[in-house]
Amino acid sequence: MSNEKQLDVRFVSVEAGITALGFRRIAAIARKLNPQTKIYFIPVDNLYSLLTHIFPFRKSKFNSKDVESISAELQDANLICFSSMSASSGYIKKIIISLKKRKSKAFILWGGVHCTLYPDDAIKHADAICLGEGEISFEQFFQAFKSGKDYS
Repeated sequence: MSNEKQLDVRFVSVEAGITALGFRRIAAIARKLNPQTKIYFIPVDNLYSLLTHIFPFRKSKFNSKDVESISAELQDANLICFSSMSASSGYIKKIIISLKKRKSKAFILWGGVHCTLYPDDAIKHADAICLGEGEISFEQFFQAFKSGKDYS
């Protein structure tokens, strides 16, 4: 049996759909590094559907009950990695606020387009952010984080 420390890692994509190609690449790397990594897709709106533009009332109603349900699921993790575009950043902020109210000890890493375009906004909410493509930097961060070394 290995004495290697296993972390409870959660990857969460909050987007209008579930394509999230960049997120999927990083999540695959995370699973390679930590096979128990859990991956979540939270499609909050369907911005790509013509029907939501013709019938705006059909948009999803992502509400405080959803935020609480998501934060309850995530709260016991050691590391939570969010990914979003700017249009979905408000949802992540609400989830992070809920996690903090629950006194979650999870380290929160946020990546995706929003962080690259608006790093000053994203870092106000997360413990760390990932700018640009994160395949190499995430692996370096994760190895240092897991071993308790300086990951900055």
